[in-house]
Amino acid sequence: FKKGNFAAGINAGVDAMIAKVQGDDLPPPVKGASKGKSSEFGHGPMSGKNAPSFGGLVVGLIVAGSVLSAFVSRLTSGFLVGAGGFLLGWLFLGLSMGVLLAIVAWNSIYIVYQTEKAVLLQFGKIQNPDVKPGLHFKVPLMNQVRKFDGRLLTLESPIQRILTKEKKAVMVDAYAKWRVADAEHFYTATSGIRQIADDRLSQRLITALANQFGTRTLHEVVSGERDLLMADITKSLNGMAQKELGIEVVDVRVKAIDLPKEVYRSVFDRMSSEREREAREHRAKGRELAEGIRA
Repeated sequence: FKKGNFAAGINAGVDAMIAKVQGDDLPPPVKGASKGKSSEFGHGPMSGKNAPSFGGLVVGLIVAGSVLSAFVSRLTSGFLVGAGGFLLGWLFLGLSMGVLLAIVAWNSIYIVYQTEKAVLLQFGKIQNPDVKPGLHFKVPLMNQVRKFDGRLLTLESPIQRILTKEKKAVMVDAYAKWRVADAEHFYTATSGIRQIADDRLSQRLITALANQFGTRTLHEVVSGERDLLMADITKSLNGMAQKELGIEVVDVRVKAIDLPKEVYRSVFDRMSSEREREAREHRAKGRELAEGIRA
């Protein structure tokens, strides 16, 4: 930039703003300012369809700081820019640069804790699939960090109606313990969203329960082979989860196995009819003994 035209342009702009604030007419243009030419700032990385850049942001901040400092100096010292206004402008510029550097530093540092898993992205693509715990640095606007909970998590499966080998329906209440094993695979399969992981794991848990219950009788799943049943479900579900979701299933537990409500009613009716039949037999025997005694 030409030093004289640049300073004269800023002074003219400041005079115009002051006149506008005070309600006066616009002052005549300052001698030496460029005439008949488009602004030197009308074209560049911030105009048209060009995307904004970090360098353009710095230049814009410096120009804005210079204009604002000159404006403040004019308001505080009249219409002459003195040494105090000059120092005030440089002070404002220094503060602006300090704030900018603080923002850049804040967005360049990130921490991964021991209880977390993380992947580092560069323009949406995975650059580091397994970021280790500790303090790390990244490039603002270029790198993004996605963190996941690396602790042991619990999936509460809804109660499901499942058929045994004998085609008898039972209501199964189960839960699973899982954690992220492969951060890259987990991110690509679920976008790093736990709700998506829970939904997909829940579907696979129901499938594993149905497969294992379908090979056992009601007695085996209730008492005979319950521990073996849970171990087989854990092994089957863990294989599917690691292959499809990048997570490790540590344990699967069956909390309760109940009969459906309609089965409860049928069992109660059958028990009631048996008790009534036994009562009729006892009453018949009693009448027979009574007649023999009276005779």
